[in-house]
Amino acid sequence: MGWGIDYGKAYSSSYDQRCAVTEKELAELIQQATGQEVDRREITLTSISKLGSYKANIKLHSDVTADVEVEVVSL
Repeated sequence: MGWGIDYGKAYSSSYDQRCAVTEKELAELIQQATGQEVDRREITLTSISKLGSYKANIKLHSDVTADVEVEVVSL
C-alpha cells in the first residue's frame, strides 16, 4: 500500500516553473503526514529545481532504506 503527502507551497511565478525542494522540507512533510520523525541528514535527494518526478532514498535504520518517489506539481 502506498501513501501520499499533499502539501502546497507557493513559489514565485516564472515561465519555466522553477521551484526547490530540500531534504529538510521532505523530512518535515513526512513527519506531518505520518507522525514519524526522519532525520534530514538520512535523506538522499536529487537536486529538485523544476516540476516533475524525482527519486529520494531515506535511511531508516542501519540495515533499512526506503526508495520513494517525490512528485513536484504546480498548485
